[in-house]
Amino acid sequence: MAYEAVITKKLTKRFHKIEAVKELDFIVPEGSVVGFLGRNGAGKTTMIKMLLGLLRPTHGSIAVLGRDPTQDGVGVRQRVGYVPEQTTMHGWMTVTDILQFASGFYRDWNWGKVDQLLEQFELPAEKKVKHLSLGMHVKLSLILALAFNPKLLILDEPFAGLDVIARRDFLRNLTEIIEQERHTVLIASHLIHELEKIINWVAIIDKGALLVSGPIKDLKASMTRIKLLWNDRMDNALRDVDGIVNIQGEGPEKVITFAKSGTSILERLREASAEAIEGIPLSLEDMFLEYVEMAPEDRERYMNNEDAH
Repeated sequence: MAYEAVITKKLTKRFHKIEAVKELDFIVPEGSVVGFLGRNGAGKTTMIKMLLGLLRPTHGSIAVLGRDPTQDGVGVRQRVGYVPEQTTMHGWMTVTDILQFASGFYRDWNWGKVDQLLEQFELPAEKKVKHLSLGMHVKLSLILALAFNPKLLILDEPFAGLDVIARRDFLRNLTEIIEQERHTVLIASHLIHELEKIINWVAIIDKGALLVSGPIKDLKASMTRIKLLWNDRMDNALRDVDGIVNIQGEGPEKVITFAKSGTSILERLREASAEAIEGIPLSLEDMFLEYVEMAPEDRERYMNNEDAH
């Protein structure tokens, strides 16, 4: 039976007067691959550290795989594979040395899986860590996170600093692992284009607050975008119409983004003799930008419109 691998309720972390995470109600469904999206400084890493018991929340509750990390941080970390944005490893150690050292901390360490991943990632076991490229370094971090058969895998900005080729290789390896082993995965990143290929659930955070969360197919179905030739009658036709997210463009050609359920918008445009109406598909990155750049009052109006339909 499916359950939530992660549940937070009203989760808040305050550093002096700064609220890094604000009243976060968040879930990671079992078996999902969640893209936890936000700009740099949005609160993603702070939230992840609270999930792992590395930071205590100011208030709110957390359950990770049925455990409270504020009470049993070690127990959570023994069941969760974690790839941080930056890792510190002793450069004089070889890959094998690092793996041997880490294996002592986990009862379920699986050397068979380690050997398989070393081969899959083409990672030289006897090479010293200081001689690894950044891409190899990230692959080693992923092996360390997977070697003990975790129930949940968390990656914090895993593509940071990787060049295009290294990013492609890492993404291919990660995709293969997810498909083969059906891990529950939470990936925090601001590189949205990369994640769209592998995630099936999305959560967008900005300035510590959760803007939206749910299946990616539902999110992408919630907005539509059209290009059309504008005329003077349209200003009156669209006045006080709920559901419009954005109108862009100079001159007669404009692009309107609106709640997909807002069919009245299209009807009004046609009544106003709109010409050359053309649908434009939205990518996940487009959706992300619309959400984070929307004014708070417009976002509330848009969400209310979405709920009403």
